[in-house]
Amino acid sequence: MSRHALLSLLVLASPVAAEVHHHDENCEHGHANEKSEGMRFAPHVSASMALGGSTGDDHFFEDAGHHDPRADGWNMQALEVGGAVHVGDDFSMVAIYNEQWDRHTQWNGHWEEAFIKFRMTPRVLIKTGIYMPEVGLQNHLHLHARSFVESNLMNTRFLGEDGLIMEGFSLGYEFGSEQQHVLTIGVGSAYEFAHEHEHEEEEEEPLIHADEGFAVRNIVHGRFATEIGGAQWGVSGLHGENHFGRNTYVVGADVSRDVTLGGKDASFSAEVNYRKVEGVEEDSGENHNFYETSVALAMGYALTDDLNSHARMEWISGSDTADLDERVRLSTNLSHYHELSDQLDGMTRLQYNADFLPGGESESTVWLQYVIEFGH
Repeated sequence: MSRHALLSLLVLASPVAAEVHHHDENCEHGHANEKSEGMRFAPHVSASMALGGSTGDDHFFEDAGHHDPRADGWNMQALEVGGAVHVGDDFSMVAIYNEQWDRHTQWNGHWEEAFIKFRMTPRVLIKTGIYMPEVGLQNHLHLHARSFVESNLMNTRFLGEDGLIMEGFSLGYEFGSEQQHVLTIGVGSAYEFAHEHEHEEEEEEPLIHADEGFAVRNIVHGRFATEIGGAQWGVSGLHGENHFGRNTYVVGADVSRDVTLGGKDASFSAEVNYRKVEGVEEDSGENHNFYETSVALAMGYALTDDLNSHARMEWISGSDTADLDERVRLSTNLSHYHELSDQLDGMTRLQYNADFLPGGESESTVWLQYVIEFGH
């Protein structure tokens, strides 16, 4: 691990950094300080595509989410079509449908969000329908709002190949003198939809299958977020029933902060997450548990008004019981944002990943991503 730690420090010590967002992170959110009356419709269409590949055969793509590039060559990561209807500032209806394509899975589509959100009191916010809960720093973000080509390792390894999309109900309570503290609690089940896979015979079956360990039913999720010392601090977690009919737990803590360095916008974030999965061996029916820990550090720096640089270091512990590899991933990229018209924006991103696996094995990956977005 010493070589991995040294490489991580070299990346993080460089002036390139991650999680500086050019656009709002959630397109359904309005501007908090603006008051609106009447009904308005905000359409949204975005397309995210990536061209590139990895030197590492299949290892890199084993931890890829369904909206990450999943094959060498060209990938349509997401085609999002949807919009939001807002009635004043206290009631919204949001619907977003997402299509994805690569040469392995071909076309796959699903509802990414379809919910009603309303403010029951000045401090209580209700959301019900299909939504992406705030577990960790990334799960609630749409692909076009993220600072990297692919998902964080924690998101796809701990929550599901698409992260966690819920069918359920959540309640948010804002408190404090400036409503700077937010507690959110939600209940429901994972919104599951069909994905087509090409399964290969494994030389040796794992003791328990990792993809059966995601929480899918009777899920309770929660997050507490607050601002202290100019930084945003959060703790989040979930508990639910997995495909084994037993329990899965995920808990984590995170911190992020926006700063100014050399007159330029910059930001920093860190998160630590842990999961416990209670599983069942298929042949014997015996109970077996496995555990994983993940750490992610990210930095971002705005080189110019239209050019951002990002870097990320991730570590995930893996599990022998579930045949999940330990992995260290270092990522760095350049993102150029440009306005095509009043309502049409584009973003070009060039990204390099270095992945380190047990036994001294390493992989290099390069992606050229393009995102086009209509509406905000």
